[in-house]
Amino acid sequence: MLDGHLRRWERVFYIIILVLALLSRFYGLGERVISHDESIHTKFSWNLYEGVGFQHNPMMHGPLLFEVTALGYFLFGISDFTSRIYPALAGVALVLTPLLFRKWLGRSGAALGAGMLLISPSISYYSRYIRHDAPVMLFAILWIWVIFKYLDDGKDHWLY
Repeated sequence: MLDGHLRRWERVFYIIILVLALLSRFYGLGERVISHDESIHTKFSWNLYEGVGFQHNPMMHGPLLFEVTALGYFLFGISDFTSRIYPALAGVALVLTPLLFRKWLGRSGAALGAGMLLISPSISYYSRYIRHDAPVMLFAILWIWVIFKYLDDGKDHWLY
């Protein structure tokens, strides 16, 4: 996945970035009151968890958020904290995505990108908010990476 090995300073740097991302995305995650947008997502996730089911509505975007949140309810119980685990994990992963682009950004560029994603107020906010924003940003960056990988080596498996 990564081209070449991480140097010692890079390993230490990315471990620190990972720890800070986990802390900043998970500390007090359930303390803020659920907003109106979040309440809609938690309600339909709860319906799915309770066995009521889920019927797609274009206003709701898609079922993945509800399914993963319902799984979180099943595994960890129902709370404001557990409803936000999926976007928080997506936000942590998003902070580390510059590692995938080291070949094109360089070592310093990838480290700088990870640092900027860590401290970005909007990325941090939406990583602590039960909506589709953080997972969609993560998937978009991963799709861009796959395109780069395909353009780099031309192997068809990147298309699939």
